[in-house]
Amino acid sequence: MAGDYTLSIFLLLVHFTLHFTNAINLDELFVLQTLYNATDGLNWRDNIGWVDIGLDLCASLEATGITCDNDHHIISIILNDNNLRGTIPRELSSLSYLEILDLSSNIGLHGTMPVWSYGDLSSVRMVGVGGPLDMTAFFVSPLSSMSRIDVTNSNVVGVINNNLCSGFPNLRYLSLNDNLGIQGEIPSCIDQIGFLNYLNIQHTSIAGSIPASLCSLGYLTELYIGPPRGNSPGPDNSMIDRLKFFLD
Repeated sequence: MAGDYTLSIFLLLVHFTLHFTNAINLDELFVLQTLYNATDGLNWRDNIGWVDIGLDLCASLEATGITCDNDHHIISIILNDNNLRGTIPRELSSLSYLEILDLSSNIGLHGTMPVWSYGDLSSVRMVGVGGPLDMTAFFVSPLSSMSRIDVTNSNVVGVINNNLCSGFPNLRYLSLNDNLGIQGEIPSCIDQIGFLNYLNIQHTSIAGSIPASLCSLGYLTELYIGPPRGNSPGPDNSMIDRLKFFLD
């Protein structure tokens, strides 16, 4: 009888050990719950697995748009075109293993894209957002791991300046096109983003001179600058011929 009891206790301990070994970090779970609540999760187009999201999230792989690594950390959140409405919570920056954040084509998002700094989202390499978000603070975030920013036709606003160069030194893909609310100038220091191979600022309100430093980007293969839309003057086209020669 005592042996059966000991065996039962042992099996119970094994069960709990396996359960919590496969469990998502509590802090990361809290961030997902915060995102769900802040963006009207009950009315998402697809919220499977989010309503009763729990510690076994990574093991069950049932929550829409979430991908985990082998250590049960969240590495990807893809909720594009999913009827998210509300603000993007600052808590997202605590997901230090996150590599991809795609909230694009969610026109109900508004407010300000959070400022992120070194140590926050240290692994993130791709961001896409949608809705009338103000990206100004995000554009000055120092995120050295970021390789792709795509906010194409997302109704975002913001100001581009030289902080982009120091904040995103490893950026390879930058698409801001079809967002008239994005203003500023092409940074004169853009050659510091040495791996940039795709730049699209068509149909924005970015104006001013096209810097000669753009011709120093050795990896640049695709460049889309104009024409502007509406009353935006667009960038000065005096460098266009030189850029065409450079890209050829």
